[in-house]
Amino acid sequence: QMIYIKSIFTALGAISGIYFVLYISFYLGRTNILRGIFLACGQASLFILIFHVFISTLMYRSFSGLNGGRIELWFVIAVFLISILIPLLIKKVVEKSKLLSLLYFPIKPKNTISEN
Repeated sequence: QMIYIKSIFTALGAISGIYFVLYISFYLGRTNILRGIFLACGQASLFILIFHVFISTLMYRSFSGLNGGRIELWFVIAVFLISILIPLLIKKVVEKSKLLSLLYFPIKPKNTISEN
């Protein structure tokens, strides 16, 4: 059980951490390349959520055999990137297939009434 003796410092640390992340995110989102990457990942978030655990587990087991069981930084980065890039590719395949689109994307109503 954690006991916070100086709870005001804990709260200030959490608030400053949140502010720092928002500040960095704001400036990262202003660069065109990173904005495109963030948009692609955001639009494919359902596919990343569905497939990343399976893919990262598979890649971890595959790369562990190549690396002799040692975990290094390049290993973690490679597994992370592959577990994000493959769901992005799966999303592209689903977009091109009418059958898979019916299974993964919401059905758009044909007749909608728009209010002005």
